[in-house]
Amino acid sequence: LYWNGKKLDDGAYLITFKDTRSGHRSMVYFTVFDSNSKVTGTQPYIVEFETGKESYKIGENIELMLPAIKDGKALVSVERGSRVLEQKWVNLSDSKTKLELSSKDSWAPNIYINVTVVQKYMQKNNDLPLRMYGVKYIRMDANKLPLTPVSNIPVNLESNKTYTFNITEKSG
Repeated sequence: LYWNGKKLDDGAYLITFKDTRSGHRSMVYFTVFDSNSKVTGTQPYIVEFETGKESYKIGENIELMLPAIKDGKALVSVERGSRVLEQKWVNLSDSKTKLELSSKDSWAPNIYINVTVVQKYMQKNNDLPLRMYGVKYIRMDANKLPLTPVSNIPVNLESNKTYTFNITEKSG
């Protein structure tokens, strides 16, 4: 992620927006990290969870190890693009919770596993935030040949002009 032409370091950020006429302010927190690297648990609202490996074959079970949070609940969702492919609630315990997801053809070539952990208000089991989240990128190997798109897009494009082009697959 870039801000004013410079790449942001990994970590948590806060942006404050202010309407100069009304004086209204709005704030948003966000975290920057390389999606292929492990997110460190230095931010209290980031829940760390583990996968058995970084890449799976279609049909293989994806192993998740969810953190030990007594009486917590985790919403685990498998997502791709703007679609939720699968989701389920999991009850957490005072020891790590193992979860297996059966992978499907539609998950290739990659998915993101999102985990949102929620805890009851006024619980006294731990001092973690009531809401935490984490995400992991998983590469899915479908044992299919990679796509080789072919296009007839012009080499040079000019602004304010309309172009028509086609994209096909080299192997049909």
